Amino acid sequence: MRRVRTLLTLAPLLALGLASAGCSERPRANPFDPRNTSTGGRPQAFAALAGSGLVRLGWRGVGTAGLVGYQLLRLDPGDSLYRDRFGPIGPQVDTLVDFSVQNRSTYSYRLYYVFASGPGSLYAEDVATPSPVQPWVVQVNPGSLLRLSADGRRTVSSAGGFSSPNRVAVNPATGHVWVANTFAGEVVVFDERGGLLRRIGGFGFPTAIAVDAGDGSAWVCDEGTQGEVRHLDEAGQPVGLNPTFGPLDTPTGVAADPRTRDVWVCERGANRLFKLDRDGYPLLPVPRDVPGPSRAAVDSLTGEVWVTDFDGGRVFKFAPNGAPLDTVSGLAGALGVAVDHRRGLVWVAGGRANAVVALDRNGSPVARLDNVLGPRHLAVELGSGEAWVVDSADELLRVAPSGALVLRRGGLAAPADVALGP
Repeated sequence: MRRVRTLLTLAPLLALGLASAGCSERPRANPFDPRNTSTGGRPQAFAALAGSGLVRLGWRGVGTAGLVGYQLLRLDPGDSLYRDRFGPIGPQVDTLVDFSVQNRSTYSYRLYYVFASGPGSLYAEDVATPSPVQPWVVQVNPGSLLRLSADGRRTVSSAGGFSSPNRVAVNPATGHVWVANTFAGEVVVFDERGGLLRRIGGFGFPTAIAVDAGDGSAWVCDEGTQGEVRHLDEAGQPVGLNPTFGPLDTPTGVAADPRTRDVWVCERGANRLFKLDRDGYPLLPVPRDVPGPSRAAVDSLTGEVWVTDFDGGRVFKFAPNGAPLDTVSGLAGALGVAVDHRRGLVWVAGGRANAVVALDRNGSPVARLDNVLGPRHLAVELGSGEAWVVDSADELLRVAPSGALVLRRGGLAAPADVALGP
């Protein structure tokens, strides 16, 4: 009897101990508990995706008893307080679109759980800057085309299946995107939302692409054995009376003049620069001799073309008739180049100088951002004047016309090129 009495006495204590252990564990599995190692008690996967005149807000719903809903607060530019501009949000809601925003203004958001007792004390937060620009990035590892939010902070969608995406270009009229899948010998065309339109094969080693805004066709440099520049439409059909220009020794750059629809071609292996009309016929009596021409960009206001020399660390400026106008030296590894015709700035990525430089139309440096590891290519957003740059540190950067760093986003996978669309 004594033994039985002892067991009966311990049984309630064991039950109480097990119950206590269960109570201590349950809060940690509760997504609202600050001690939860997965959630920290905050709403999960909260993201603010900037678009044009809007911000898309989303988060992961929890579907747990005890949740009454959510509260979403916004901090406006110039304000000091987060304010509720959305009203009560039900527990079943996990997405909202904020239309009451202005392009190129930055908004901060905080999302709270709401319980019967009121909003919780913990929040998830994110920032977004809506803009009319649509950025695209191709990255090599894994090979993919990324569609980014308008401010570049987030990835909206990704298209994979590339073996070696190298360059990207956008039709400024339709937003359609051209990607050179270099080692696969193909060019791939997407619509403005990243949907596949067509794969165009038959290339040897496609690289640089320039889109003709007039008809949406594209000029593609093929650095294969029979080096050439091909002019084709989105269906892969030849365009113009002379749609294939070559043979050429390593054509590495092509730039279109949106006013005349003429194009400039860098034949790097032969140290020559060509200018072709829209039918693919040379416009210069003889090609211009240029040491190691790598990339080119046209100033659509003046018709002048700026050409980089990667090995020589130089940038050349030529008149529309091919006459040499200027040479800027001292930018080691000059590669990517883009022109902001509205502000008269020429942006150059100095890969070996670890710098991005803006020149004025006279070739004088007016802005510079250092400590950029191996910048490769860049694009300019004409509305804001910002240069978007990809570098060898797996980063995307936005640089103000003054040279100030606006955004540094890391975590990309060997980004090779960036392009901006409408």
